Amino acid sequence: MKQMTVYAPEDVPEIAEGDSVAGKIAESLTDFPLRDGDIIIISHKIVSKAEGRMIRLSDLPVSREARRLAEKTGRSPALAQLILDESREILWAEQPGAPIICLHKRGYVCANAAVDCSNTKPGYAITLPDDPDRSAGGIRKELERIAQVRLGVILCDTHGRPFREGACGMAIGVSGVAALRSYVGQADRAGRRMESSVECWADELAAAATLLMGQCAEGRPVAVVRGMEMLGDQRGTELIRPEQRDLFLRALRDAGKSLRLDQDGPN
Repeated sequence: MKQMTVYAPEDVPEIAEGDSVAGKIAESLTDFPLRDGDIIIISHKIVSKAEGRMIRLSDLPVSREARRLAEKTGRSPALAQLILDESREILWAEQPGAPIICLHKRGYVCANAAVDCSNTKPGYAITLPDDPDRSAGGIRKELERIAQVRLGVILCDTHGRPFREGACGMAIGVSGVAALRSYVGQADRAGRRMESSVECWADELAAAATLLMGQCAEGRPVAVVRGMEMLGDQRGTELIRPEQRDLFLRALRDAGKSLRLDQDGPN
């Protein structure tokens, strides 16, 4: 019998800028010692808070383009500015109150450039870590030093999906994990050769963990997955589909509504 367990501690301390995320996680797992092969799933928000990615909106200088985006989408100008700052391209922003579909500067296609105001202080918003893979790697190395075991780490966020209602946990940063499992070349039960099946293990683990972690005031930003032999050396950037093969990205661009951005602001 194959079995996987997911454990989410209840007492992870509140994270502040400059805190050691690995140290806080280790404190919360004193009654659940880590073992070789465990995979730690971490809400990116606590990592973003530790890395100073909680932004006070009133500090942002607001551009003319941000004011136009705010008026079109019903957001505050400062929040629109932060979404622009986190984006490489605005793909769709046509309806007040609807998500702004962005190509994030790290390559993800997501709503509102993953800028989120939930579980923040009033007047603040949280962005993704600057480099989620690097963040995951640093936390993994520190946890492995503390626990003296070999681990994997996944940073997760909740994203919507084309053609489907609701959001799911997804991996945005990966370290020490085999993030993708290819079945290409293997035979199915009928003996047919698999030609295109690649499973995203990292996203599936992130989705399983977020069932326990929750989305509101649960206070469980960390989960430990045990029982899956999934350690490896892939990175979260490997989960991003190349633009030339991303049909949804191409369709949004073909709709003629996209706004490409550069480091100096909108073009």
